[in-house]
Amino acid sequence: MHKGLQLIILFVLIVFLMRVVPFGMTPTFEKGCQEATGAAKILCGEKFSFELAGRRDFLVLPGVGPKMADQLMGAKSENKSWRMLDRKVKGLGPKKMTMLKANVILP
Repeated sequence: MHKGLQLIILFVLIVFLMRVVPFGMTPTFEKGCQEATGAAKILCGEKFSFELAGRRDFLVLPGVGPKMADQLMGAKSENKSWRMLDRKVKGLGPKKMTMLKANVILP
């Protein structure tokens, strides 16, 4: 790699870090995790409540797109029983159901 390109990359990295982490501070998620709700809890290694989840919360889950998130919201409002989700939501098979159980507190 050319020295000039290395210097440019280093400069961009330094500028980025100066904006993200102010001097004298270290990044921490401690406060954020205590106050996290919904899908933000996944980033902290916690589950979020199916009953309180919104469309955006479902969109953060791996393998869940806009259509499935809408179907999950519809199934949630129609029927509180998560045992029927695989029948109500198209594309929610055993693998995605396992992922859902791993990330969401089901009633």
